[in-house]
Amino acid sequence: MQGIISFIGTIFQIAIFLAVAVAVIAFFGYNKLRALAEGVKESFSNIGVTMKKQVSLINQLSARF
Repeated sequence: MQGIISFIGTIFQIAIFLAVAVAVIAFFGYNKLRALAEGVKESFSNIGVTMKKQVSLINQLSARF
């Protein structure tokens, strides 16, 4: 009987350890995905700014002729 209780306790400890490990991996994975998403937003914003500058320069050039 003592062996069965010890076995169940060990299984319980392993399950808790695995749950904590999965939670930590999920937390860091989520943070990494958020950082990548912010990088994409920033890149698209930079593209938009560049396009506005180009349109402005084209308008200035066409206004001279």
